[in-house]
Amino acid sequence: MIEKKSLMGIKIIGIIEILFGIFGFIGIIFSLYMGAMSHFPWFGRPDDPIEAKRLCGVFFCVFGFLVCSPFFLFLFSGFGLLKLRNWAKIMSLILFPLTIVAFYYLRYPLSLSLFWAIPFILFFAFSLFYLTRSKVKEQFK
Repeated sequence: MIEKKSLMGIKIIGIIEILFGIFGFIGIIFSLYMGAMSHFPWFGRPDDPIEAKRLCGVFFCVFGFLVCSPFFLFLFSGFGLLKLRNWAKIMSLILFPLTIVAFYYLRYPLSLSLFWAIPFILFFAFSLFYLTRSKVKEQFK
């Protein structure tokens, strides 16, 4: 069987998606670490009630997992793009518009200025356009 040579753009998009997945994994590890540390007496101020510290720990664990777990989809999609799998292209075409909307609307609650959100929005918009080109579609057949 002849192995297809993928385009450089597909490789770049796949690698960046893998990096997003790795950052999501790091975010989950950090939130679980902060949640576990909140149960120790030296966490926070000494006059904080222990119930508040534990509630903070539960919040870190749940919120961190909910926010960072979708990034694992980027990890799977990135590896699939590098192997030229059609399901990965379809997953990316679904994830990219959702990520554009998320970066645009979550920049205020996360205190991101538009300066930080625009590069991500432009990357995902360009990637969405790139993956729908006819030359790229032929790679996934």
